[in-house]
Amino acid sequence: MRCSIRDINSTTRKIVIVPDRRVAEFLEGVFKGSTLIKIPIEIPAKVGRVGRPRVHSNATARKRAQRARDKAKALELPPDANNVSKEICHETPIRMDIVTRCFETAETTWTMNRYDTSHITGGKSYTPAATDVIELETIDDMVELFSTAHEIKYEKKTDTPCFNFTSFIDPKVDARSAVNAQGTSVLILDNDGGGMSRAEFIGILNQEKMIVSNSFSSISEREKWRVCIPLSRPVTKEESGRLFAAIMMELEDNGFVDHGFDPSKKSIASIYHLPCQADKGDSFFEALVGDDRQFMNPDYWLQMVPALLPSPPLAPLLTEGVDWPPDVAEAVKDAVATFDETGTRAGQGDAAIWDLAIDLRNLGLLAEAAKPILDDAARRTTSPKDRLKQVERIIRGWA
Repeated sequence: MRCSIRDINSTTRKIVIVPDRRVAEFLEGVFKGSTLIKIPIEIPAKVGRVGRPRVHSNATARKRAQRARDKAKALELPPDANNVSKEICHETPIRMDIVTRCFETAETTWTMNRYDTSHITGGKSYTPAATDVIELETIDDMVELFSTAHEIKYEKKTDTPCFNFTSFIDPKVDARSAVNAQGTSVLILDNDGGGMSRAEFIGILNQEKMIVSNSFSSISEREKWRVCIPLSRPVTKEESGRLFAAIMMELEDNGFVDHGFDPSKKSIASIYHLPCQADKGDSFFEALVGDDRQFMNPDYWLQMVPALLPSPPLAPLLTEGVDWPPDVAEAVKDAVATFDETGTRAGQGDAAIWDLAIDLRNLGLLAEAAKPILDDAARRTTSPKDRLKQVERIIRGWA
């Protein structure tokens, strides 16, 4: 930074112009209270394919050329450098070879939470707890469970049970609140149909094991699909968001800005419908879990996205004089911190406000206690007027 913007005592208005949205969103998190605005410059409505001209015909050819360059470079290194074991290579923060993008672990298990339809749609039977917690010891167990579910035909989407692979403090009590989520062992992506086909996605992530299946509303003219990518180790809430961002960056770098993946479904506490037959259209199920693919290595992808800065503590005026149990007060602060990770970014405020409201309600807060917290959060979004109106609607239905 230059001039008065690096003077901590300066209170004059600052305008920082940066070249792209990714940098702007990062700086918006650094300068709390700042507003992100797109510069109204003249850009054609359609600029064609973005990015540098393609050097290689496809992703496979590009990676083959990269491996050839890495091999040639390795031959120039001293003997000791060439003989570094793979295990040490995997512990190196900066990977020099694309083959370290993923690796097989000796023993991996995944915990899946299953939610009955009645637990999702509300009513007297609604509960934030998971119906079942299923331990899957092998990738074959996961494939068998999903393939069996995929054979079922449901009359409507809301009849389909849901699932996630998120680790909660106690899933039998609350497996819906982000504040109780500890991590996840599977990356789940929802594609609502865009400029990228599932075959193109599979070709870009051609080293990772994955399970791809149609969504309930998928049709032949506009395929909608979901992909589950098992990880070689669990990731935290913060790492989960960065992992999602890293995958989206990889797709954009391959020319797919309009990839179709739903950015609102990146919360670690999100739930997803189990695979099933498409309502109107062709159903498909692909289990790409052979030896030619390996479990996704989060460490490789996480180095692409810087760690999020710590979220600001809950404003003192919202907690002073409030007679909350210590665990509830701490959980409220965690909920606000979770909101600040995404809710203050452009296009994320709507979903984040709803998530925060659900967390506060599940903690047992009354409307009069929740409203100041939600209002304060709404003012920190990029569209505060709309979000404050949203809070009013939420509070009206709080009871």
